[in-house]
Amino acid sequence: MQLSKKIVQFGLVLSLFCGVNNADAQKTKATSFPIKDVQLLNSAFLNAKKLDSGYILSLSPNRLLHRFHKYAGLPVKDSVYGGWESDGLSGHTLGHYLSASSMMYSTTRNKAFKTNVDYIVSELAICQNARKTGYVGAIPNEDTVWAKIRRSEIKSSGFDLNGSWSPWYTVHKVMAGLMDAYYFTENKQALEVATKLADWTYDLVAPLSDSVRLKMLNCEYGGMNEVLANIYAVTGNTKYLKAAHLFQDDFVMGKLANQIDPMPGKHSNTNVPKAIASARQYELTGSLRDSTIASYFWHTMVQKHSYVIGGNSNYEYCGDAGKLNDRLSDATCETCNTYNMLKLTSHLFTWEPSAKLGDYYERALYNHILASQHSKTGMMTYFLPLRMGTAKQFSDSTNTFTCCVGSGMENHSKYEESIYFQGNDGSLYVNLFIPSVLNWSAKKAKIIQTTSFPNSHTTKIVYQGKQAQKFAIKIRKPSWSKSLKLMVNNVSYDYAQDKNGFIIVNRQWNNNDALTIVFDMYLYTESMPDNENRIAFLYGPIVLAGNLGKTMPDPVFGTPVIMDANPLDKINQSSQEALLFKWNAIGKPKDIQMMPLYTINDDYYSVYLDKFTAAEWELKEKEYEAEKIRVQQIESRTIDQFRIGEMQPERDHQLVATEKSYVSDAVGRMGREARLNNHFQFYMKQVAYEKCSLMLTYIGDDKDRKFDILVNDQYLTTVDWKGGITSRFYDIEYPLPIIESNQNIKITILANHGKTAGRVFGVRILKNSPSVSSSNYGFVKDKPVQLFTLKNAKGNFVKITNYGGIVTNWTVPDKKGQLASVVVGLGSLSNYLQDPPYFGALIGRYGNRIAKGKFTLNNTNYQLATNNGQNHLHGGIQGFDKVIWTPTVLNDSSLQLHYVSKDGEEGYPGNLIVDVIYRYSNADEFIIEYKATTDKSTPVNLTNHSYFNLSGDFNQSILNHSLQINAEGYTPVDDGLIPSGIIEKVNNTPFDFSKPYLIGDRINKVPGGYDHNWVLSKKNNELLVIAELYDQASGRKMQVSTTEIGLQFYTGNFLDGKFKDQSGASLNKHHALCLETQHFPNSPNQPNFPTTILNPGQQYHTKTVYKMSVQ
Repeated sequence: MQLSKKIVQFGLVLSLFCGVNNADAQKTKATSFPIKDVQLLNSAFLNAKKLDSGYILSLSPNRLLHRFHKYAGLPVKDSVYGGWESDGLSGHTLGHYLSASSMMYSTTRNKAFKTNVDYIVSELAICQNARKTGYVGAIPNEDTVWAKIRRSEIKSSGFDLNGSWSPWYTVHKVMAGLMDAYYFTENKQALEVATKLADWTYDLVAPLSDSVRLKMLNCEYGGMNEVLANIYAVTGNTKYLKAAHLFQDDFVMGKLANQIDPMPGKHSNTNVPKAIASARQYELTGSLRDSTIASYFWHTMVQKHSYVIGGNSNYEYCGDAGKLNDRLSDATCETCNTYNMLKLTSHLFTWEPSAKLGDYYERALYNHILASQHSKTGMMTYFLPLRMGTAKQFSDSTNTFTCCVGSGMENHSKYEESIYFQGNDGSLYVNLFIPSVLNWSAKKAKIIQTTSFPNSHTTKIVYQGKQAQKFAIKIRKPSWSKSLKLMVNNVSYDYAQDKNGFIIVNRQWNNNDALTIVFDMYLYTESMPDNENRIAFLYGPIVLAGNLGKTMPDPVFGTPVIMDANPLDKINQSSQEALLFKWNAIGKPKDIQMMPLYTINDDYYSVYLDKFTAAEWELKEKEYEAEKIRVQQIESRTIDQFRIGEMQPERDHQLVATEKSYVSDAVGRMGREARLNNHFQFYMKQVAYEKCSLMLTYIGDDKDRKFDILVNDQYLTTVDWKGGITSRFYDIEYPLPIIESNQNIKITILANHGKTAGRVFGVRILKNSPSVSSSNYGFVKDKPVQLFTLKNAKGNFVKITNYGGIVTNWTVPDKKGQLASVVVGLGSLSNYLQDPPYFGALIGRYGNRIAKGKFTLNNTNYQLATNNGQNHLHGGIQGFDKVIWTPTVLNDSSLQLHYVSKDGEEGYPGNLIVDVIYRYSNADEFIIEYKATTDKSTPVNLTNHSYFNLSGDFNQSILNHSLQINAEGYTPVDDGLIPSGIIEKVNNTPFDFSKPYLIGDRINKVPGGYDHNWVLSKKNNELLVIAELYDQASGRKMQVSTTEIGLQFYTGNFLDGKFKDQSGASLNKHHALCLETQHFPNSPNQPNFPTTILNPGQQYHTKTVYKMSVQ
């Protein structure tokens, strides 16, 4: 809004003499007052402005001018600043500095600001004249960059243009700073320099073909279209409006014009300025397309992409609309985004003032902009982090100079700008409740607002004028106040509210008349749009943060959670003056105190907090204990450890990095990355004749990284890291070649795939675990999946992935010692995503079929998902075979997979907490143990659906395997394979496997083949041998023991060759079989079958052992 207002202040009058259509007046219903006419009174905002003022005046203009002088071929007058000013975006800070200093001068009349502005403008004019082209800048290699553009040579990957870092972005900042110098300090030379730079811009870009121009606009270009439109508004020269239109793209702005959200996956701050430019162009031309772009963008960003503080983006990018729960990190909410969103909001407010726009402005102003400044040092944040247990990271005074330091200088220099607006009907809009004085020159009066809001519930507005005047004061009715009480001169006043949410007090105002507004402020919560149990607390418009102290809590297990379904009843306000709120016995691991986010400087905090049930907290404690065990195991295996990113460890490990290898921190750990075509290398200890692994630690926040790992300059592997859960670290192991002598091996992380390498947050050399190891298996919906290998002392092994708990391989020797896998495995994860028939999968909630997907429990009818004709099979459409389980290595021979099946999942009642433990013994026993608890009665029947062929050759049939099942009965089925409800004896039938029979001997007597449930000759919960499978050719024998009472024997009747085993064999009919231990199919609908109902307070616990041997 600031530039829109600026045009009204200075440019509109000038435009009348320059032939510009007076569109501002035609398209707006309100205008903001010049910031020079508003004076802040004592408040947090005035404190922020004073700190900002001191910081700006501490900076040296000549240091900011260093590269302007240098690249113009002039003597430099001081050293260059650090941070981005010493990098490819140098010059942008000077533009922000000009804007902030100009606005500071306008509001404070401190001549030191104008002196600095005038000096910089004059020096830029000298630099511009020295170049003789109209251009002035400080961008490394800029002449080469612009020359290539002039030749229509464009190369860009989003933030680089012909090898330069977003050069148009920097040009925009310089031009905008010059225009602000003109608007706010009336420096006419600033306008001259800006128009010459605009002429140069037009001459460079206008000759480009549309295809070349649009290719150029793939690189971030800031608000070039906005500033060129503003130059047109001042000068009336239509060339500048044409130039503004040259900076319009189709790939974002075209979608916005058609009211399509283009932001998922897009860089936020690249695109907010485009909407601001459209807003400005609508005001100048009346273009409805531009109006749509601006307004639709605002609604999309605020309603679909913004967090509770009003900020948006994670690691600078927007995600899917309405999906914020998994996007909490130390890099949420870039401050520049909100700086620009407030500009856009103010534009829209002048078109049609509304409480909705004002509410957003207020929310973002307090909880992002004010919160982004350190309230004691005045330093600023790049991001406003929202990870639970996070802390703000502030700039320093001379070595940061990021974009958010630049916009931060402006943020705190212009708090006056949107407190008041003047309606076209002569009314006064009171938009913000900030103590201030408005000098209303048009009415020759003052409006004085006094308040200690938000620490108090009231604000008072006093009219001071020599003459009584009738006009309407329109007060924003905030959404956070259930009701308002108004008093005029201490007398209650009945008010009306307009359609846009403003309360209207229309009367004659006499000198010292006072209007008092009393708000109804209260504590309330807002949930994540995609997780109702992750909430933030607010008091009025103020976002509260739980103060966690000076020490960072454990990022996964140490951040407080809420153990009460209705926490508001147990939170006490301990201080109205300081807005402090204390929890009362509702928190785990402890209660905390909440306070306004903007008051927290250096402490750790949580804005979003999770609500937990007692069962969920118990589970979290178990996960914590399991994680401690995992860490202890890693420590016990560690040969060498490298804390990468720390100075002394990097020296100790002889780290060498190329120019574009950077160190950064996340969740309290340092990490290092290498940008495209760069690398870093270091040395690690490895011991001789020992199987070792290289373990690298990544973070889920980093997406789309691909790089090679070299060991002693030899290729080891390619890492294709897609990312994972935000703020979670992942330890990935890579087997190393065995060496013949103890030595330090050289590890190289090489960014040679067109993408960034890393970040790497930790490095270890590990002795290989004797039986459990893991590797990256791929990604499902951007979530990483691991493949675990359970290996015994003989070297035999089982492989299991935490996607669907799938057993992908069980390799054992035959009687000749030849190794082969005896279970179907599809090789890559991608093959398992093609909806195969449950190969190796963990099945649940209910293994086998439930007729018509229906059952009645406790007088309630339930309808499950149907996925097998009209029946429910193996847990439904999204059964346990298609979810990512949480893995934990419990000890050297077991793997635990954990999953919480939510109430209503696939139609089942109750939250079911499931743990499945896999073990592999030295006796070649593959043991699977199932455990589950529930908070509501529900059917449960868990099993494993591995397909076996003991020959190890899936080109061969299993009909020559012999099978014995210790069962006296089976459950006959109908054509839909639903049991009839009776149990028949197996005697004298093809179902009699009470002694060993070749499977193929009698299968033709069973229509369709075997796919039936055997009723085992045992009691429930007894662990007994119930089956033996034998392949004479290979000599392999598999013995099955279980605590279950049923066994589903299936002979692969529906295999049709569609899928291939990892060996390449086509999986045809009868080439594999299943032995699924279970309770009976359709038991919930068969009262004479043993129950499969698990009730609260009970534990589901079964165990199955597959033992392999040769004879």
